[in-house]
Amino acid sequence: MIIDAYQDMTLKEIQKSFNKTPQAVTNGVKRMIERTGRNDWKIKNGRSTIIKAAGVEWLANYFHLDMSLTTMDEEREHLRAEIKRLSDLLEQERNNTKKLEETLKRGFEIELEANKKVFLLETKEKDNQIKLLEDDKHFLETSNQRMEQEIEKLKNRNLFERIIKKYE
Repeated sequence: MIIDAYQDMTLKEIQKSFNKTPQAVTNGVKRMIERTGRNDWKIKNGRSTIIKAAGVEWLANYFHLDMSLTTMDEEREHLRAEIKRLSDLLEQERNNTKKLEETLKRGFEIELEANKKVFLLETKEKDNQIKLLEDDKHFLETSNQRMEQEIEKLKNRNLFERIIKKYE
């Protein structure tokens, strides 16, 4: 709540105006007196306590600052959690990429070995073997293009990683 012209208020009125608990208002008044040394801003009036307008203004600033700091702390914790989550996702993506690379490499090795065996066993059918080898070559070129695309994606992810590290 923003108040343009402050006025003398009871502790209960301050609680309602600033939406604070009785304990928060009591702590705020104690801090006000400790920091300003102005005991005259707090007046006992029978069963109630009145805070002078200058004290109410000080409390307004104190509660606003306290709320801002709490909000900043919460935001900082949220950002830390988000960075951790993104770092975990990035690490998981790296692991998945590494497994994919290993699987592709092993697949190429198995396929190459199989092609060698086929070539050696079927020397009588040279024309068929040439066609198979051309198909294999086309498959390997296509696979190589896919692997180059995957490598490009990895490079882009590395850029994302550098950006995250910059803000950690």
